[in-house]
Amino acid sequence: MQDDARSEGEFEVGERLAAATRTRTPPPRVAVLGPVQVEGKNGVLVEPSGALAKTLLTALALGSQRPLGGSLSVEFLIDELWADEPPKQAKAALQTLVSRLRGVVADGLIHSDASGYALRVAADELDIARASALSAHAAALAANNSPDQALDAVTRALELWRGEPGAELPAGEVRDQLTVVAARLRTRLLEARAQCLLNTGQAEGALAPLRALVQADPLNERTALLLLRALVDSGRPTEALAAFAEFRRQLREQLGASPGAELIAFNAAILVGEHERPALTPKRSTSIGVRAAPNELRGRAADVAALDAALETSRLVTIVGAGGLGKTRLAHELARRSELPLIVVVELASVRSDDDVTLAFASTLGIRELPAGQRLADAVARPDVRVRVVAELAAQPTLLVVDNCEHVLGGSAEWIAELLASCPELHVLATSRSPLELTAERVYALGPLSAASDAATPQHYGPAVALFVERAQAARPGASMPLDVIARLCTRLDGLPLAIELAAARVRSLTVEQIESRLGNRFALLTNGDRSAPERHQTLQAVIDWSWRLLRPAEQRALARLSLFADGFSAEAAEAVIAAEAQGAGGAADGTDDGALSIDVLDALVAQSLVVVHEHEETGTLRYRMLETVREFGQAQLRGSAEAEWARLAVHSWATTFARGALEHAQGPGQIAMFRSVTMEQDNLVMVLRESIDSGDARTVLDVFALLSYYWTVRSAHSEVVAFAPLVLDATRGYVPDADHLEAAIGSFTVLAATGLFVGDTGGMRALVQVRTLLGRTEYVPPRLRALGRFLSAATDLDAARAMLDTMRDDDDVATALLGNLFSAQIAENDGEPLVAARAAARAWELAAQIEDTWAAAMAAMMLAQLSSQSARHDDALRWSGRARSGLLDLDVPDDLQQLEWIFAVNLLGSGQLEEARDVFTRFAAINRQSEHALELRSIGQVGLAEVMRVDGDLPTAQRLFAEAINGFRTGAQRSSPWFQMALSAFIAAQLTDGTGDTDLVARQVKTLRARVIGYRRARPEFSDKPVLGTSAAALALWAIPQDERQALGLELFALAEGLHGRQDLPSLNLASQAARIERLFGPDALRDARAGVALLSLNERAARAYAVIEVEWGG
Repeated sequence: MQDDARSEGEFEVGERLAAATRTRTPPPRVAVLGPVQVEGKNGVLVEPSGALAKTLLTALALGSQRPLGGSLSVEFLIDELWADEPPKQAKAALQTLVSRLRGVVADGLIHSDASGYALRVAADELDIARASALSAHAAALAANNSPDQALDAVTRALELWRGEPGAELPAGEVRDQLTVVAARLRTRLLEARAQCLLNTGQAEGALAPLRALVQADPLNERTALLLLRALVDSGRPTEALAAFAEFRRQLREQLGASPGAELIAFNAAILVGEHERPALTPKRSTSIGVRAAPNELRGRAADVAALDAALETSRLVTIVGAGGLGKTRLAHELARRSELPLIVVVELASVRSDDDVTLAFASTLGIRELPAGQRLADAVARPDVRVRVVAELAAQPTLLVVDNCEHVLGGSAEWIAELLASCPELHVLATSRSPLELTAERVYALGPLSAASDAATPQHYGPAVALFVERAQAARPGASMPLDVIARLCTRLDGLPLAIELAAARVRSLTVEQIESRLGNRFALLTNGDRSAPERHQTLQAVIDWSWRLLRPAEQRALARLSLFADGFSAEAAEAVIAAEAQGAGGAADGTDDGALSIDVLDALVAQSLVVVHEHEETGTLRYRMLETVREFGQAQLRGSAEAEWARLAVHSWATTFARGALEHAQGPGQIAMFRSVTMEQDNLVMVLRESIDSGDARTVLDVFALLSYYWTVRSAHSEVVAFAPLVLDATRGYVPDADHLEAAIGSFTVLAATGLFVGDTGGMRALVQVRTLLGRTEYVPPRLRALGRFLSAATDLDAARAMLDTMRDDDDVATALLGNLFSAQIAENDGEPLVAARAAARAWELAAQIEDTWAAAMAAMMLAQLSSQSARHDDALRWSGRARSGLLDLDVPDDLQQLEWIFAVNLLGSGQLEEARDVFTRFAAINRQSEHALELRSIGQVGLAEVMRVDGDLPTAQRLFAEAINGFRTGAQRSSPWFQMALSAFIAAQLTDGTGDTDLVARQVKTLRARVIGYRRARPEFSDKPVLGTSAAALALWAIPQDERQALGLELFALAEGLHGRQDLPSLNLASQAARIERLFGPDALRDARAGVALLSLNERAARAYAVIEVEWGG
């Protein structure tokens, strides 16, 4: 069985599930073999501007080709880019650099994840990886006596060079690495080209490149031998003899050595045969223990190239990863590719102890020192065994592959360290589930295979899917291969090649869908592997069990308990669970068991590749996670054990401690860090919340929900709160919190009440009853929470609620005053009092700054941006948008950021920055998701682009874009959105202003808008969004004023729109422009009387009068 696979190309949906054969190879998407180039937004290669951008792209190209597991950490990239002189805000500088580069390159090409950054390209889409793959392909063709095809492959590889790699990069590690890797690869290709030319009778063509190679490296015996042959084949034996003499002279003078036997024999043949062509035996490496490839190695081209490069610069490279990733298969591939004179593979899987390692090395090398029938460890090696092993490996340049070191780490590490010290021309490639922890070691973490499709080309799937299809078709040709199902299946199998192959083998008797449905019991399903594979790779259970048996009892218990986490976990969470585990197992309460500290136990699991560690990109904190396969194995070990309940309680205890600690930083300087930590732990907290609801643990429910509900509310994820509302209320029915738990209870019920009242959910009133009851107790409650509860209690009475806000705004407690001003600003904005709203929002901004509340400051700034926008004060809107954006980015609040981006874009448009606005609106208009929110965003983009087209003078296109925006709202529910009224009002106003609309069409639109206004009023008679009402009133007025029978009503309606402070975010809605047009067409005093009448009315009276005109007095 192949122990690995990753497709080097992409797998395509079609009638035949096979790799597409290319008739013309497309250019690479990333090119570093010359001036650095990358695929741009238009699909054409472009050159990034700036040395840093090119260096970053090169670093990613050299070290991060793999779709999963290949990201370069932020710290690594900072070191590569700035070395010993990083900028003060290095992470921010890197993010800015990446953002700038992403603005140039094709979408999705630069990928970021929790581990860092990587290029999301296939192996043949990177020129240096493509050249390496072509080199390997050429070598295989040459070995199969296909010199013409080999020459073609080599030629195509050399054509990828467009100049000197690294020449434009600043001096540093990235440039040096690229120069070394590219130079060695080019030398290998030039040698291969010369060999192909000789093998096809083109000796003359080989002379010039060979002479250049010899001049560049005069002591390279391989190129010297090829040059001699080329000279002889082209009829120049005398020059060949002279070349040999010169090589021998330089070798003697510089190294004190003599030419090798093969070169001496060739020279002797020239002397004997003069002009006859001597036989040249191609140089072949001696291989010991290298397995022939059972089938094509799919998808590890980038890993092969990276490991080739690593072995060029490091004498010890260890491929580390979980069982089943394909470490052994990859190591044998590298051994087969090696051009060193001696390649030795030492297999340690069957070795039972460190004592056996020495004699396993000797046995592989054929150094027999044991009596027949004696066990390796029972024999006493003769004193010269170690000496003979060292001598054998030191005799010539050698690649030593030491496979499966994890269970004999001590013996392996000791031997490898000694060999590296004794054999200066030895390179060691080790495979292990744990690092060897030697100074010389360079660890290469092998990642799983990706199943995901490329966002840009969704018909293409990752290499995991290609592997499954290939193996499944081999098991049952003609079987149906639904690629979307296979992709899900491979993802659930963690991209482990062995697991994928075992699953594919089941296609003999099951459909792909049946296999996916049975993955709940994956260890029973994934059995019966390749009979030729080692026993530990026969089943998925055996793969994980091999690592499990290498763990100490404390480490086994820790793994089982950590498997309870739904997602990744922090070191603190792990320590809490491991420490509690020790108590449950009868160990020490201080977190130790068998003398091992909790953190040491965690480190041991990481070392065995059972737990993966990565550094979070933004926070810099370490996170740990398990592959799903390992997690299910751990849960299986825990299931039914006496310690299972201890583990569950430990996770719940951690969750409540975490939640309480996090809420202490809900405001203040720790708020950003708190939000980021909750984001990382959200899945674990939700898991604990669900389990606590199921078990009726009201205390834990309220502790955890108090944090999650606050977090969700700040992130505008109100649907999450609504979904949990009935479950939380039922689970806490009858629960009476003690004084220590009162704050968490009030916090939870307050959010439930506020959300329920906001969205009209009946659970809100149930929660409000709980709030009122708890506030009646005498225990201390934080003033902010008590005031918020009282405000909600009065929320059903608007006058009482406003009075409560008046009190809150001037409260001595800053947090209470802050909330009072924020709520007051929102209510005043809806009431059509922008000046009152602005004063309250400005005060909230000041108070938020006092207590360093990032979220409240962002909300206040966003309100000021919105107020400025709807009043057509574009510069103010842009300034406040920038302030709000900073805080929202820190808190990662996507919904609010999207709303803010719209405000920003319309004010860019209003301030004349058309191209910047066009970019934002184009991005919105391109959204193709099918949801109510996406529909609204898409229409915002279309309306925005329509306004841009109006400014450009392209009125037909503007008309079409307006129509597309409006027609996207198909149902009554969709058209109940306030934005629909604004968009339709803008469309009507634009057509009437520009003279572009068909009269009947505009009349129908006016009828629709009027129906929406009336319907909105009837649905919520107690509530009126006065600015939105004003916007609709203005559009209806513009249509009515030219009509004699409606002119008076129209003029009054327009004055009411001004008095209600109708929104003016869009150019077509600008009231001053509309008023100027009315006065130009109907006289300078046309609006005077109507304005005078409106001025006598209060805001509520203006709204009532507007509704009366629209609903009652409008007429048919």
